[in-house]
Amino acid sequence: GGLNSLLFYQKHAKEICGVVAIAPYMADESLTKELKQAGSLGNWSPKSGKNKKVLEQKLQFLWQWLQQQESKNNLNHVYLGYGKQDRYINSIMLLKNILEKKNVIVVEGKHDWVTGQKIWQQQLLSRSKTGLLQPCH
Repeated sequence: GGLNSLLFYQKHAKEICGVVAIAPYMADESLTKELKQAGSLGNWSPKSGKNKKVLEQKLQFLWQWLQQQESKNNLNHVYLGYGKQDRYINSIMLLKNILEKKNVIVVEGKHDWVTGQKIWQQQLLSRSKTGLLQPCH
C-alpha cells in the first residue's frame, strides 16, 4: 500500500516523477513518539537500529530519507491521502506536516478500500492544481 509506494519512491526517486501514498503506515507507537518529541523532523536523530525488526529499520531509514528530502525542499512530488478516522492517523500526521498543503487530501473515512477509492478520485480531480500526473522531466 502506501508504505511500499514510499519505499519504492525512496529507492527510485530519480527514475519516477512522484508518488501517491494512500493511508501509509508510517511508524509504530515508539517511532511516532520519538518523532513527535523531536518537535520537527529536522530536529530528529534516530535511535540505534540494533535489535530492531526489519520493518522498524525500513521505517527508520524512510524517515531519515524524508528528513534529507525535506532539508533540500525536495518533497513536492510526494502526495498523501488519508481518511480522518484512519487507525494510523498519528503517524500519518507526521508525514502530512512536512508536505505541501496542496499535496494532501483528507476525506471522511477509515483505513479501508472505500476510503482509498475516495482519495484516489479526489487526487485525480485535483491533479491540475497539484501537478499530479504532469510530466516531470
